[in-house]
Amino acid sequence: MVDINSRIGNLSPEKRKLLEMILQQQRGESNQKIEAGDGSPQMDITLIEPVKKEDLDNKQEIKKFYNSVNEQLNSSPFGDHSFFLNYGYAPNDSPRFSQIELPEIFMNKNPTQLVLEVIADCRLEDNSCVLDVGCGRGGTINVFKQFFVFKHLYGMDLSSQAIAFCRKTHACEQVDFLEGNAEKLPFQKNRFNIVTNIESSHGYSDVVSFWKEIFRVLKPGGHFLYTDLFPTQTIVDTIKRMEAIGLKLLRQTDITGNVLLSCDEISNTHAKAYSRENDLEFMGNFLAQPNSPVYNEMKSGKSKYMIFKLQKTQES
Repeated sequence: MVDINSRIGNLSPEKRKLLEMILQQQRGESNQKIEAGDGSPQMDITLIEPVKKEDLDNKQEIKKFYNSVNEQLNSSPFGDHSFFLNYGYAPNDSPRFSQIELPEIFMNKNPTQLVLEVIADCRLEDNSCVLDVGCGRGGTINVFKQFFVFKHLYGMDLSSQAIAFCRKTHACEQVDFLEGNAEKLPFQKNRFNIVTNIESSHGYSDVVSFWKEIFRVLKPGGHFLYTDLFPTQTIVDTIKRMEAIGLKLLRQTDITGNVLLSCDEISNTHAKAYSRENDLEFMGNFLAQPNSPVYNEMKSGKSKYMIFKLQKTQES
């Protein structure tokens, strides 16, 4: 186990202050507010507008939505450390597959644990080439950089604001980011050892085309590590369709209980990073806060949060 005191002692003063603020919020002790002179929140940015069902196949609407999400996070006091948009994972008595145990105090712990559960026991070598589709603010890429060896990482997202943040925050010699469409990946076939997709595919207008693209860009024997929230009644058909494309299911894990626990722990804290002028009901659903429709659908069993480990078993 990592020496926690040593880790905290090595933090810069700015990061120690940030850690203290986060812990205070988790204990419900923080009374600190970012205010303008009149006492109102200081966020002079575009409000986050709900995406209507009829606009789900309009990528410009999706892009606009996530650009506004990123603008608000960039303007928050935690913006530089807001790497994740996923609901997170909190351990319970269900089996775990992650090979890494995080220390008790760890920045972005629940979202990081979700990524580690998705990667699980999938082996990376120093010649591994990895693609994260729907990389958002680079959380998954950051996990790979912290805990694994690899040759090169690529992060891709539809949001230009997310990619700009990633290039500023995470890019290095072994890491590149690009703006792109998940249903039409800008890579040659048989390119990647591992492709990850975390809590992103529910917003794709043609998810089958996305799965076909994953099959195309994976090397034979390569792994697709995939997690999202699915309507329960569609899960069996989802697996059949992916296997028909050539992606063999190696393991499926229902982590709905872990995600609900995580939402109980962190969703209200995450809401503080966004403007109070947003539609509160919509933001509650976006963050899966307790008693929101998304949260209640998971709790009732109508939806399940699944992890799929799949493998490309033939040449594309």
